[in-house]
Amino acid sequence: MKKNKFILLFISFFLFLPFVVKADTGYEIENYDIDIIVNENHILNITETIDVNFNELRHGIIRKIPIKNSYNRIVNGNSVVTSEKTKIKNVNVNEAFTKEKENGYLNLKIGKSNEYVNTNEIKTYKITYSYDMGDDLIDEYDDLYLNIIGTEWDTTISNVNFKITMPKSFDETKINFTIGNYGSTYNGDINYSINNNVITGYVEKDINGNALSSYEGLTVRIELPEGYYVNERINYDFTGFLLGIFLFINTIVLIYSISLF
Repeated sequence: MKKNKFILLFISFFLFLPFVVKADTGYEIENYDIDIIVNENHILNITETIDVNFNELRHGIIRKIPIKNSYNRIVNGNSVVTSEKTKIKNVNVNEAFTKEKENGYLNLKIGKSNEYVNTNEIKTYKITYSYDMGDDLIDEYDDLYLNIIGTEWDTTISNVNFKITMPKSFDETKINFTIGNYGSTYNGDINYSINNNVITGYVEKDINGNALSSYEGLTVRIELPEGYYVNERINYDFTGFLLGIFLFINTIVLIYSISLF
């Protein structure tokens, strides 16, 4: 009987192990608050306030903001993928930082190379920037399609709060939030309310007390009528152009080969 109890205890330990082990990344995000003001020209004024608890010596954090985005939309019953390049301007941080572009991201390295942050003490980072999303490259409708929090963070986030201010009225039934790892379509665990054109909300915590686990993100999509945005920057999708050049060159080569034959 004692042997059976030992086996049950052993099994129980490994069953519950995933719920109690945290990723050892040297830091955890306690609070992540995002304020997004959407302008009529599809430029977003974004303010991020991030409270970080460091449990080992570090210089700071790296905030990766995507420059290149691919969106999968349904247009007339068909899946349409567009690749859009975002322009990021007016970046400000309440701490010393450097920035560099790498692999489709603008990386903000926040902190001083000759200083360490205090461990077991909350450090608050405030980041502001303009996020110019440009035209969505489809004619059927406009939309707000944004990763409020991307899937790049390698640590847990305990609390997530967001506020989205739209420039004018919209159809409240066409709001969709998704949460989870890259490609997730799960739309639960998100609470939000709408007051006039302002959406405020938060992400519910899981059994571990976290709103988001490592490499999980939060995305919003609001389908809007065509013409909702005005004077937005034109995005250029060169896929068709490059395909045309490829076909043209192959046609010339084929004709030349036939003439030689």
